[in-house]
Amino acid sequence: ATLLLGNGGSGILVSSCSLSNRIGSALGPNYIGDNNYGIFVEYTTGTIVRANYVGNNGTTAIPNRGSGIYLSTGCGLTRIGTILGIDGNVVSGNKGNGVFAEDAGPTILNNFIGVTRTGIPLSNNLHGIEGYDLDSALIAGNVVSANGQHGLNLISPRSCTLQGNFIGTDPAGAAAMGNSRAGIYV
Repeated sequence: ATLLLGNGGSGILVSSCSLSNRIGSALGPNYIGDNNYGIFVEYTTGTIVRANYVGNNGTTAIPNRGSGIYLSTGCGLTRIGTILGIDGNVVSGNKGNGVFAEDAGPTILNNFIGVTRTGIPLSNNLHGIEGYDLDSALIAGNVVSANGQHGLNLISPRSCTLQGNFIGTDPAGAAAMGNSRAGIYV
């Protein structure tokens, strides 16, 4: 059994004009659970979050109380996942959203949001991805399924690109794993 010994704040907080931070890798992922937010990023440029388990240990939920990953204002050029599928995060099992992003458009690539890497449902209680006032975001190649609300909930987006995502299916696109509400709500 996993002993929950989380933090009162965020598991990882990146703030105050820090540049080009790397959080996790396929060779050394972070397991981030039982915190207020799993990863909270604000006022920073070029942060890359990859190959982490946020709200789970790969098979079992270790929920963060809020969103798994929260991108606040001032997060230019932030990437959640990379073009390599092995670098995708598993952002599942959180009590809030899987990913919440606002302001400048992030790149969210090749992540598993609401499911494990093998396609086992591990819901986030709210939306898989929620974006507020996003500008030029790229959301591509993600599996966004089995979440408690919408798969993607985009509020006032501008020039955002959604492509190649598996929304409401398993990672192969072969079996239904619907989100509780709409797949994409704009």
